[in-house]
Amino acid sequence: MSLQRLIFCLKLIRYTGVDDDKTAILTKVGNPLNVVQGYLLEDVNLNGFVKYNGSGNDRVIILNNVGAGTPDNVIIEELP
Repeated sequence: MSLQRLIFCLKLIRYTGVDDDKTAILTKVGNPLNVVQGYLLEDVNLNGFVKYNGSGNDRVIILNNVGAGTPDNVIIEELP
């Protein structure tokens, strides 16, 4: 696989900015207080629920990965 094709396949993890993952979670639940059940792409912690706020929410995992002190960071996902 060429490097150019590999870069195209990688997923960027973003908390802020264009195509950020935080907004994808909010879009899925519709309201910050709602919870959607199911193993969906937005279910970051794979607990079967998509949550934007509250304990066990999926938004904080994204923030912790990009860095809580640097939410504008963009990181490349790591695949096994």
